[in-house]
Amino acid sequence: MIGTRVSFALLVAVTTSGCGLLSGTAAPEACGFPDGTVLDFAGRSTTSALGIVEVADDPILSLEPADIYITRDQLTQGDLQGRLVCAIYVTQSGFVEVTVHPDDLPPVAEEPPPPAPRPADGMSRQEAMEVALDEAPEADEAWVVAVAEAGPAPDMIFDIDSTDWARDLPREQWVWRVFLISGDQGRDVFIDYENGNVLGVTSSIVN
Repeated sequence: MIGTRVSFALLVAVTTSGCGLLSGTAAPEACGFPDGTVLDFAGRSTTSALGIVEVADDPILSLEPADIYITRDQLTQGDLQGRLVCAIYVTQSGFVEVTVHPDDLPPVAEEPPPPAPRPADGMSRQEAMEVALDEAPEADEAWVVAVAEAGPAPDMIFDIDSTDWARDLPREQWVWRVFLISGDQGRDVFIDYENGNVLGVTSSIVN
């Protein structure tokens, strides 16, 4: 019985130049291609020799001889979409693997840069709370610290790009955010982590 595996394995560039394609060649039924599928390559080789190296699954298979069929046009086959590569491994009892042509794989999303490290010197949490309370106006009820947290400016300041005093802050700059509450009044005080200067204040209604 022919085994079949469908893979999204990441592949490096495939080179088919210099490889012949016999007129009228069709992929075997095991590949699952629709009748009449036009091939760009058909022949016995190894995926390693063709430059189709699987880095996500089993690189050992890349050295095994296989009958390889590559479609000329993009197809949709199950969850696969694009030009398809079908490899029927000769020494693996006809094991079949169908993958997407590397040129048709979606681009790999870039990982976001790591967050800026905490500065070696800076205000303590207690110092930041004291600065925020000193900055608060008089109120009928005493201001109470509800939140005091520190981190890179984009993580601490909501809508940083829409806030006049914040949009030009270096994105790696660390700030303290101290949220105060007095009755139904809320007050976010943003403080420079290193020098203790108040950068800005936003007010809100607390439900």
